[in-house]
Amino acid sequence: MELVARELKAMGLYMARSLSFDGVEYDALRHELTDENVGIWDAWADAFQIIHAHLGEALKAVGIVDEDGGTVSGQHKSAVMSAFESSKQRFFAHLLAGMKAPTIATDIRRALSEGCSAIVQIVSTNEAVMERRLSKIPPEEWNNLTIDLTPKEYVLDYLEGAFPIMAMREVTDDEDNVTLEPLRDGDGNPVVCQEAVALRDELVADLACLPAVPGVLDALLETLGPDNVAEVTGRSRRVLLRDGRRVVERRGSAANRAETDAFMTGRKRILIFSDAGGTGRSYHADLASPNQQRRVHYLAEPGWRADAAVQGLGRSHRTNQACPPLFRPVTTDIQGEKRFLSTIARRLDSLGALTRGERRTAGNGMFSADDNLESPFAYRALRHLYSNIVWGEASCMKVDEFQLKTGLRLIDEDGALRESDDLPPMNTFLNRILALRIADQNAIFKDLDQILQSILEQAATSGALDRGVEDIAADDLTITSEEVLRTDTVTGAQTKVISANIREKRRITNSAEILDIIDPNARGYYVNKRSGGAAVVETGLVRTDEEGRMHRAVRIWRPDRHHSVSVVDFQETAWTEAPFEVWRATWDAEVASTDPFHTRQIALVTGMLLPIWQKLPRHGSVRRLKAPDGRRWLGRMLDPEELPQLRVALGLTDVATLTSDGDEVLRMVLDKGSELELSGGFWLRRVRVMDKYRVEVVNGRTNIPELKLLGGFVEIISHTPRVFVSTPTAMTKILAKWPASRIVTQKAAA
Repeated sequence: MELVARELKAMGLYMARSLSFDGVEYDALRHELTDENVGIWDAWADAFQIIHAHLGEALKAVGIVDEDGGTVSGQHKSAVMSAFESSKQRFFAHLLAGMKAPTIATDIRRALSEGCSAIVQIVSTNEAVMERRLSKIPPEEWNNLTIDLTPKEYVLDYLEGAFPIMAMREVTDDEDNVTLEPLRDGDGNPVVCQEAVALRDELVADLACLPAVPGVLDALLETLGPDNVAEVTGRSRRVLLRDGRRVVERRGSAANRAETDAFMTGRKRILIFSDAGGTGRSYHADLASPNQQRRVHYLAEPGWRADAAVQGLGRSHRTNQACPPLFRPVTTDIQGEKRFLSTIARRLDSLGALTRGERRTAGNGMFSADDNLESPFAYRALRHLYSNIVWGEASCMKVDEFQLKTGLRLIDEDGALRESDDLPPMNTFLNRILALRIADQNAIFKDLDQILQSILEQAATSGALDRGVEDIAADDLTITSEEVLRTDTVTGAQTKVISANIREKRRITNSAEILDIIDPNARGYYVNKRSGGAAVVETGLVRTDEEGRMHRAVRIWRPDRHHSVSVVDFQETAWTEAPFEVWRATWDAEVASTDPFHTRQIALVTGMLLPIWQKLPRHGSVRRLKAPDGRRWLGRMLDPEELPQLRVALGLTDVATLTSDGDEVLRMVLDKGSELELSGGFWLRRVRVMDKYRVEVVNGRTNIPELKLLGGFVEIISHTPRVFVSTPTAMTKILAKWPASRIVTQKAAA
């Protein structure tokens, strides 16, 4: 997407602009959960489990579900459950934001003391609950209110307005289709199921006693004082605490403009705005306004919409400003919060790719790649997590407990894992996890993160992980060749391939640094009995196979690199455990003898890429190559051995011409792992025999006499004759007899 956007811009077919983030600073504000916060969250998580159980009983009582648990009307049940899940998600989103209010208020006071002005971006204002409560109270009593306007009201409103209490009866039409309709008495009035009403009233009585947290807007207004805070929201009235009493204050049509002016002139140094104030207004340190203090912008609620989040951030960062703002996204250690960050992170990546040709520019690092749980790798990790829960290999919880607490079905009628298309998707999974107890959330996300990190590490090793545009800043760069692959007939734009030798500084970790990186309880000290090198082995990891099963794994840390392998594969290596003193002496000696620079050869296809995109290797990564003298190239990175295949694909040469030199073909197969398909139905492939690499003629048994005359030799291995080639002369003769028709690189084959 990034390269497509760049090239369309270059051709004048596409235009997108966004304001630079130069000078903007980012510093996340983390709210550490208190014991009281955890207790409140867990109490409400348990309460929703009870609501879910009572909801199932109520569905049976009113006739939507039969006594055996079978669904009589899927449409009615789906509507009831949808209302329940929506109410649950809305409640926990408000509860999450409300818990952050004390930390936000404390940091706002600090920012004000340092000469800054504070801006708080929210999504919810709790207006709907407030209006429903006020509608039930006579206006003459509004000057001394005792009502509770916390997010608890969302749950109570759901129970009073959407909990199923109307009795239903089955109706069969002329085509024998069975539907449900409300049961009515002799006067035509709907019949209320008293059993369902009793269940509802029991829930209301229990929930009314649970602790609640005020909404973030009301909490900040009460803590910081309405006379100090400018509110720019869509509310037409609000409930404030004045002189120890709660009173209703009306907000006229010009209230938002007056509040904005109060903030921009400096009469009020704190501003809170919602979506209603997120467009068409400016809150930045405008050079034309009296208040030119630096803005500290708190993102209290990211919401679900990336465009709204970015639009809100743009209110405090605009042109003609005295100083750029400080953005402070407010987070907690509640794992379910990833439900909101995930969507924002994914959409910010897309926005940056489309507008700036660089996925990291829209969020400018505010959200990391780990926040994005809507990538293909995350979906794959989720399917593996489901599999492990069903197979009993997950440590978080058993399958029956998972299905009971989340309401997600993983098993079909036969007791087997449901098909992939029938498993709950990521957004549903995240919504349900948000409503679990804190300990349960942490356990599930720990397993999911382990699987996801394993998948990402394997994808990075194979070259399948798309990290976006990454920079290669060479300390020394020499262009060895530059070839024009294509010239556009209309624009004259060229597609080139640049081959270069680059010298980069190696990242070397000394023994003290590696001991700080790895947990002491999860590391071992090893020395390789063959190479004599040292390594720290990190234990307690997992890897996933193609079927999603988890296997125990370790990560081998070396002075200049690290990689992970399964425990079974590690046990077959030459690494042996060593005393700490021996390991440290070996590690330090290896660090001292390691060249601080390493040189490698690269090939970069640059220029106009879209016309040849389909002909490029599948897993080519996008890189920006920077030379010490300031020159830059952007394009697709290739391994040097992939260039011949690209030239063949573009029709610049043929395979037979490229592979006529036997010495070059031997290097291509032995050193690079490339495979050649020959016209006679043979394959030239690198194989390992007796701990040495050889070039084998696969399917060569049918022409053994002729291959032996051309210089090949035969060995009987496991009672099977196999043909090998070891000399350039023999290879040249074989290629002259059966020319190569296709080259397959090792990466493409993988």
